[in-house]
Amino acid sequence: MNSILYLQSAVDSVLEAGKIVLEIYHSDFKVKDKGKNDPVTEADLKASSHISESLRFLNIPILSEEDSEKKDVSKLQTVWILDPIDGTREFIHKNPEFAISLGLSILGKAVLGVVFNPVTLELIYGAEDLGVVYQKLENIPDFFQLNSRTLQKC
Repeated sequence: MNSILYLQSAVDSVLEAGKIVLEIYHSDFKVKDKGKNDPVTEADLKASSHISESLRFLNIPILSEEDSEKKDVSKLQTVWILDPIDGTREFIHKNPEFAISLGLSILGKAVLGVVFNPVTLELIYGAEDLGVVYQKLENIPDFFQLNSRTLQKC
């Protein structure tokens, strides 16, 4: 696995989705129900779509909480797992305690992850063979360089 490529791609896609989410967060948006007591917003759907499209070149299936069709991933060796708004209720109530969460699972084991809160600009990313980094960003950058100096062996 090319951890740097996958991690850089994941961070880039999540940060770009953060821009989309933040724009919707600061607007009047509609809330729908996916099921009983299970809300979904335009931000959930647009972030999911953006991340899915931006990672498509890696040819790894994506299991998103917002997928309308449920996928059987039990036989997949490698899969992205996405929650485009982890904390949809908080998002709806304009409580900034939510995040975009993306992980990569290989043979049922989490090997890479990115968590980003676009309101507080807190970013956490890492991979099992690279380590984990927490960064408080000043803004959502158009280009992000992984902080290789602070990535350390787990």
